[in-house]
Amino acid sequence: MSRARKVCERLRDPLCALHAQTIDVEMKDGDAKVSGRALAVTDLAVKASFLGSHDNPEAVADAAVFQFDVTEATLVRVKTDLLHIDTWTATKGLAPVERT
Repeated sequence: MSRARKVCERLRDPLCALHAQTIDVEMKDGDAKVSGRALAVTDLAVKASFLGSHDNPEAVADAAVFQFDVTEATLVRVKTDLLHIDTWTATKGLAPVERT
């Protein structure tokens, strides 16, 4: 598996988040983030299927492939003078909140 710094960091600590960059300063469409764990894929057949390199087994064996196990998703939107926050977690489901 690749020994790039980011790969080693994910192997050491799988917790991570993907955050959408909003270009709307008024946040009408919202601001999204998903959090979870990046889990290393070790099954060579799964890696080959994902990478599409069945003809080069050495490249597949050395490739760093992760699956993302989502544990939380959040969408923040501005509605009139309120901040509307929708948070979903795997254990609690959807929990909407409005703040001033």
